Amino acid sequence: MSNSLFYETFLFGNLELTYTRRKLKNIKLEEFITLLNNNKDLELGYMWPWRFYKNYKFLYTTYENNIINQKEVGLFFISLAEAFIDLAKKLNYNLNCIDDVKEEKIAFLILLREVEERLKNISIFNESANIKFLKENFDKKFNHILKNYKDLLIMHDYILPYEKNNWSPSWCVTIDDRQEIIPHIDIYIDYYFLFPNIRFNKHMTKDITFLLKRLNFLEKKAKNYFDKVILDKLNFLSKNIFLSFPYKIIYEDYLILAKKYEQIYIPVMLKYFNLDKINKDIWLLAILPKYLSAYLLGYAIISSDVPNEKNLSKVIENIMEIGLDKYWEKIYHNNREIIKLKSMSIDCGNNKEDDKILDLTYTCIDEYNMDDTFLLFNEGVFYIFTYPEFEDLVNKERNPYNRNNIPILTSIIAALKFKKKIKRQLNYRYLDVELNSTMNDNFNLIKEKIEEENNFDNNLASYQNFTNSLINMFLTNNFYSN
Repeated sequence: MSNSLFYETFLFGNLELTYTRRKLKNIKLEEFITLLNNNKDLELGYMWPWRFYKNYKFLYTTYENNIINQKEVGLFFISLAEAFIDLAKKLNYNLNCIDDVKEEKIAFLILLREVEERLKNISIFNESANIKFLKENFDKKFNHILKNYKDLLIMHDYILPYEKNNWSPSWCVTIDDRQEIIPHIDIYIDYYFLFPNIRFNKHMTKDITFLLKRLNFLEKKAKNYFDKVILDKLNFLSKNIFLSFPYKIIYEDYLILAKKYEQIYIPVMLKYFNLDKINKDIWLLAILPKYLSAYLLGYAIISSDVPNEKNLSKVIENIMEIGLDKYWEKIYHNNREIIKLKSMSIDCGNNKEDDKILDLTYTCIDEYNMDDTFLLFNEGVFYIFTYPEFEDLVNKERNPYNRNNIPILTSIIAALKFKKKIKRQLNYRYLDVELNSTMNDNFNLIKEKIEEENNFDNNLASYQNFTNSLINMFLTNNFYSN
């Protein structure tokens, strides 16, 4: 990898994401100092001092043994710290005064403090002339800054994504008795790409929006780093986000990201469509589990099977041409024909309106998914019951039209279990709905619920997200893949 990539990564990206420690040893460090000192671009992006701090620290720990034994390596790191301070001065950072704990310039103080402590600790066990020289050189260059904070506690704290279930991409900074949270910092130092199997929690509701801003910045300012490092990891990261973040956030924020970058994961049923032509209804169908989308589109997935992505893509194409309401009208017509075949010209005991069969809630039977209907032949006529009536049928085991006993067939039990499964799996991703009505009404209920305000404080969802996100992806999709 070239020095230009190293330069871009250090200024705008994440060294740990781009290089192994072994590869870092092949970088010509003196050339980097020259590039940095000649830098005229002062648009370094949001959180840049923290990014510099992390990259400096990673580079320092990689070369720490060399620093002890090789004077020129130690001088490089002192020169590098000095170059950062000079850059901060060009941007009018006053390091002699910190009024707000959230100020980015505190990253430089933490950096200088840590280097000072490392040199001090090394000198306790190693009294070589090299260490003594480096310590004196460091004190000479930076003591005028550090002396102002000599007696203050200055520290920061952060956790990695796998260390705690309630992980937040934020850092906690402390100066003496003042403490503040710096939000979303891990997005701007590309930790999302370093730890792509993140677990969602309520602190991450705006992360897709911030990620888009970060990608736009890198594409503009660090094209080499963006093309060679970030784009290669974007599909895996975005797939994990798509399959684990709350449906509401995916519904509202993810499509903008997918339209911007072709590497972003999109559901298979939309793979060959122009995303600019996708409306909100189609997007909602696409982000739901495949089995649920198929159910809402009229497929009898309990009694038959879930259609593959190719078949669903054809349905989506048809909906794009005629609209969802006209598509459902076609399904209603098909359902009427199915009921005619099943009834074998026997009279119907249900109520009717304009030759349409109604259930006990006075809803047209045709509008339900066929798995949400149950046809019963009883005393020379047939009756059709729908999902809103199933629980009562199970509890009473009687025909509500004539009070006769009826057998409870497995299809009713299967439908009830299926709806409980839907509720549980949607709840894992912060969507609480009970689908007890027609296809159209169920879809509109999901749409209504997904657009409601949500604080994402869901115990069941939090428990589910406690597991590794890959396991979470598997459980969420179960044997119905998305």
